[in-house]
Amino acid sequence: MSNFKDDIKELVKLFLEKVSLERNEHTTGMKAGANHVFYYSDIVLAEITERILNEPKLGKLFSRKDVNATILEFVGSGFEDRENDEKVICKIIKWINSDPIEFTCFIPVHGVEVSNKYKIGDVTLHPFNEKKSILKANLKADMTSFIETESIDKLPFAIIKVNSISPDGAIEVAISEVKSTLNILQFLFNTPGSIYQIGTGKPTQNTGDSQYLALSSTTGIAQQKSRYIPFGIDLSLLSTNETEYLQRVSEIQSDIFNQTKTVPLQNGLFNATTLIGNSLNSEDLTLQLLQLMSAIEALVEQNTFTQGITDQVCERTALLLGADYDSRKKIYDKLSDLYKKRSHLTHGNTASINYFDIVNLWEIAKNLCFYFDQHYEYFLDSNKNEKKNLKAYVLKLRFENDNTKSID
Repeated sequence: MSNFKDDIKELVKLFLEKVSLERNEHTTGMKAGANHVFYYSDIVLAEITERILNEPKLGKLFSRKDVNATILEFVGSGFEDRENDEKVICKIIKWINSDPIEFTCFIPVHGVEVSNKYKIGDVTLHPFNEKKSILKANLKADMTSFIETESIDKLPFAIIKVNSISPDGAIEVAISEVKSTLNILQFLFNTPGSIYQIGTGKPTQNTGDSQYLALSSTTGIAQQKSRYIPFGIDLSLLSTNETEYLQRVSEIQSDIFNQTKTVPLQNGLFNATTLIGNSLNSEDLTLQLLQLMSAIEALVEQNTFTQGITDQVCERTALLLGADYDSRKKIYDKLSDLYKKRSHLTHGNTASINYFDIVNLWEIAKNLCFYFDQHYEYFLDSNKNEKKNLKAYVLKLRFENDNTKSID
């Protein structure tokens, strides 16, 4: 902690040295208060924030926006109170070392039909009509007047407990974690051609967008139809395998959130799920291809120094998902073709990407996620021996006949 404290002192000192009452080449940001206006360096402020957020354990108690805003408030009040730099630095250090508070955060969500409490890792979903009773149960008697005057939208909500230095920081962290949870549901329910609008807060789009119009003298005016399914997901429709997957990935998310040590397989499964869920929420085919390919890499790529990444990823995926030579060859050829398109894009060239490329890549990526979930114990690795069992099993499949498939 001593090195951390020294680092913060030096960075804040540098930040204050660059603060100016006039805009110059070193000041790219501006802060205005009741009795002050000053300019500051966004770069140095970002360095301070990065150092705080990257500090083990401590960093989880803060959010980027909260750190930025609080430092600027301390500097602004220092201007108004004519405080010297040393006093401002001491205030900032004291704030960073404040004892965290446990907040129970309520985050409204949309796109999910919630009729009963539903727990997913550290996040619990509730129907909207439970909000007032839960608020009352978590507040002191003299605070309940807020509940009676608050306008509560008829949206289900998520509850998560967050330790933080401030309410704003707690809410930002809570939103991020709830979005990660909802992203697992997007992975499970959405497809490239069938998308539920799932997220936090109110939905951003209605069934149609009146700003996008097509005019014709014969058919008149038509507005663009929404790409989203006009109702929420029903969690009771999850299959047994999907329910088990939801439990597995939400437990990994919980470990990451609570800073419990995770291993490469867990990180790969969580990252792949996130990438696939995000890709399905995009309308950009290029972005979708990049995210889906990254999801596959998160699961099977390994730096062995003996095989090219493209060949390794395509071969391992084909060996794991195919049942025989023909099915494996088909997967390998398709994935190799898509990998070439990805390579063109990442090296500054152009590539023609179509909807069917995305469908094929999505199917491969999602099947691979379920494959590793269903054989989780077999492939579970350690940080010292990343993907050790995967490498051994792929070699076995490569060198033995096509009947070598089962690991049960």
